[in-house]
Amino acid sequence: VEEPIARNEVIINFSGELVRVENKTKQDLRPGQKVLLVVESTIPLRLKLLNRSCKPSNSNQYLDVIA
Repeated sequence: VEEPIARNEVIINFSGELVRVENKTKQDLRPGQKVLLVVESTIPLRLKLLNRSCKPSNSNQYLDVIA
């Protein structure tokens, strides 16, 4: 996580690219925090936050890329 923009928007560093995402999780993401993500879909690009055991959570843990 690079920078929070608003309560539900953050800039993340995704493989060296800075990406603005809508945080649909119930978690407050902090600058410098490392999170595990998996690509859920490519069109539209949707990332899913993994829990500490590296398993996708059943709850709404999505980060949607903002164009």
